[in-house]
Amino acid sequence: MNNISVPPAPVLVADDDPLIRRMIRSALELDGWSVVEAEDGSDAIAVFQRASPGIILLDVLMPCMNGFEACEAIKGLPDGKETPILMVTALNDTDAIKRAFAAGAEDFITKPVQWEVLRHRVRRLMQMRELKAIAAQERLASEHAHLRELEQFMMSISTQFIDLDPADVDPRIAAALCQIGEFIRVDRAYLCAFYEGGMRINCPHEWCAPGVPSKSHMLQRVPVMLFPGWYDRLSQLDTIRITSLDELPSFVRAERKFLEARQCRSALLVPVSSKGRLAGFIGFETTHAEKVWLDQDIALVKMAGEIFITALEHKRTEEALQSNERELRQITDTMLDAVYRADANGIIEFASPSCWHVFGHPPESLLRTSVFQHVHPDDIEAMRAGMFNTGSAEHRYFHANGSVIWLETLCNLIFTEEGQVEGIVLASRDVTQRKRAQHELQELNRLKTEFLSTAAHELRTPLTSIRGFSELLLSRNLDADRQKRFLTMINEQATRLGKLIDDLLDISRLEAKRNLTLAMEPVDMGVLIAQALSPFQESSPQHRFVLDRCPSYPPVLGDAVRLTQVVENLLSNARKYSPNGGMVAVRVASSDVDIHVSVQDEGIGMALDEQEHLFEKFYRANASNTATNGTGLGLSISKLIVELHGGAIWAESEPGKGSTFHFTLPLMLPNLGPESDTMPHPVEKAE
Repeated sequence: MNNISVPPAPVLVADDDPLIRRMIRSALELDGWSVVEAEDGSDAIAVFQRASPGIILLDVLMPCMNGFEACEAIKGLPDGKETPILMVTALNDTDAIKRAFAAGAEDFITKPVQWEVLRHRVRRLMQMRELKAIAAQERLASEHAHLRELEQFMMSISTQFIDLDPADVDPRIAAALCQIGEFIRVDRAYLCAFYEGGMRINCPHEWCAPGVPSKSHMLQRVPVMLFPGWYDRLSQLDTIRITSLDELPSFVRAERKFLEARQCRSALLVPVSSKGRLAGFIGFETTHAEKVWLDQDIALVKMAGEIFITALEHKRTEEALQSNERELRQITDTMLDAVYRADANGIIEFASPSCWHVFGHPPESLLRTSVFQHVHPDDIEAMRAGMFNTGSAEHRYFHANGSVIWLETLCNLIFTEEGQVEGIVLASRDVTQRKRAQHELQELNRLKTEFLSTAAHELRTPLTSIRGFSELLLSRNLDADRQKRFLTMINEQATRLGKLIDDLLDISRLEAKRNLTLAMEPVDMGVLIAQALSPFQESSPQHRFVLDRCPSYPPVLGDAVRLTQVVENLLSNARKYSPNGGMVAVRVASSDVDIHVSVQDEGIGMALDEQEHLFEKFYRANASNTATNGTGLGLSISKLIVELHGGAIWAESEPGKGSTFHFTLPLMLPNLGPESDTMPHPVEKAE
């Protein structure tokens, strides 16, 4: 056996002559190989799929399907490329040998078979297969270790920016750029931000490896239109990766000159977005050698960029709030926004001219009225307590224009010599903007918490599966069937992970409508829905999918890819919330103005309180009798897509009786064609 460890996979011998099969079996069994047999080419394919052999011996001249045809067919099957094939032929000519190798065979042997030569060839091919398997395992282990190291590194970076003081933001970003640059082995790293309405680039942070000169001055106050090719791609939130300057197309001449002036060999520009809009980019360059940019490193940079921009925006917000506070204090130290005096019963006796600007009411109209007359009824007691107890109160006030504003009122009681309250001096200033900013910050914190909670939970589940099955593959000597099953599970979980990430990216892009380009063209919704329905009919035999539509419909002007995404989301929702199967009915109808699509299931349904939050981001119906997973973004994404097309979407449901989701799309006007610049506008619904 020459120290070759015999794998559990058998040798497949395909020959139409049973005597030759028996002789080959006897020769191979002398070396300890197990053998399975096939009578012709088509039988060889069936046995291959059933037995997963480690090596195949194919006779060339066989009925039904010859060896060349069977070899090509097997090489086209899953795992077929990895299985060595030894052609056994009586055609001792050059053309037959060429055909064998062209069909994908690794080796050939001629008849009459010399048994020692056959045994030697089989041992060599089995050894080659074993070496390939070991190399693949080592490569998988290396990739797994790198991903684990990447995950730990990203956690370390993100931890550094938790509860960061604004004064520490810039030093911490500089330190993080150094860490990332060293981690992915580049010579220069920098963070650029857009300002002046996105028309100029500024580079506040740069890191250079030892011996590499700084080039940050080349990215200070630079007009973005100097690099139109790059800016267009970055605006679409596309990553720009350049392994070699020679691969740059001719129309990015300015960009190439820029990189050459920086002695750059390879470059990577990763867009950084804020609220779905381009806020800047992180750049990496090598100056000594060319570099191939790995997808996982780009993912790391994207996450780091989001952290950096969030920290910078937090810093700017804090600085803006502090600046506003200083300005407000300077003003109030010299003259209060509104000053008025009331008697002990709260009847206004004096009002300064500035009351007009604050309250919208002429000062004279306030005289002989109660200080509570225009105060919001729910805040009267709070203001009363502020006047007589705490000395200040924040309360709502009905402005003369009908709006409700927030006032901060300072109160000072005036006493008689006997200690009785004689009057009250009040000074009020408008703090509506501050209250709105606080509310927005609270909402941002709530959304951040929901995002982190949802993303952490949903991303951890597939990651745990991927890690667990890959560890089993690395640590145990599994048979081919179990290896294939575990690899299939890893692939499914990776696909699920990618879908989760795509949903998170989609919700950002779709909310940033200005940065979203829809490929608008005439779309036949009947054909689109039929195509989207087909995979569900194949993959969900427990459900009965029914499509009720006419042969044709008037076209709508839309993005076929995005509209397909809406239909697939609704079909997936119907399947997910119908765990016991049943009918899923899809109906398409048209009127003079629009197309109406509905998806009805016989699932668990929803209560009214669940329906109120149905299209909110990260919301999932809390159904105790079904186990669902996902980010809760599918319906939010569908709502945004439909509204971007000028349509509307809604749902009807009853617990235990299923749900029906509807959406409408406006028909394409007769004078609009695929090249028209006119697009439907989003429908704004009243809250």
